[in-house]
Amino acid sequence: MRDRLSTLPPEILQLILGKVTARDIHTVGQINPWLRALVAPIAAEHVQQLTNEDGWRLHIILYIETLSYLESRSHYHDELSLLGQFRSIDPSTLDLHFDLCPMDEQGFQPVPRTVDDDTQVMFLKNSWTTIELSLNFAKVTPSTRRLEYIDMLDSINLETDVIQNQLSSQTTFDMLPSLANHVHVSIQVSESALPEPSEIVSRLALAAEQETLPRAESRIVVLNMPSVCTSYDWWLSQIENASDAPIHDPTLVNPP
Repeated sequence: MRDRLSTLPPEILQLILGKVTARDIHTVGQINPWLRALVAPIAAEHVQQLTNEDGWRLHIILYIETLSYLESRSHYHDELSLLGQFRSIDPSTLDLHFDLCPMDEQGFQPVPRTVDDDTQVMFLKNSWTTIELSLNFAKVTPSTRRLEYIDMLDSINLETDVIQNQLSSQTTFDMLPSLANHVHVSIQVSESALPEPSEIVSRLALAAEQETLPRAESRIVVLNMPSVCTSYDWWLSQIENASDAPIHDPTLVNPP
């Protein structure tokens, strides 16, 4: 037996759904697949407004630190800080897909990705490396670029041994680690020769007081993070659970 909403003409349903809250849209979308596909464009408009106009953002940080296995003084570290820019919604699940973009230099705002280097980090193959992936949910007022709210939700360590072992049988593969049980980060892993000149080589050589690296470390592992996805329900819950007390961090944003 069909529910009563599904019996209404689509144009009447659109008028009704255009006047309800984002949470109500999610509730209607759980009734059946037909209604879920119908509300998907409306849900997308809500997310577009919440990100572009209200400033709610997924903030992903990838931090790596390398210690050469032959030289205990050889340190290399790098950090990648990215913001989610809403791209699309899956009408069959209401899952939200965000492109990960670098932040601008003036404030906590995403800028279009121009090259892969904007969303990738690298480390030396066959080296002792730790990789930490962190998730924040933040609100930044677009007009003032002030960080009003941030919630540090989760942090995980990626298993570098697993990454390097898998690269022994294939030169590229994809990872999809989960943060806070609901946010899935797309990570493209690849192996390549060291670029010349290479910052990673220069910094390791300087730290170790040597001019060349061991032959075993002649290749690098590249981690590229192009996108992230989560559910519409989880996204709304983070906004609903946001604390009323604002948090300002002058190290992350510039004052107006």
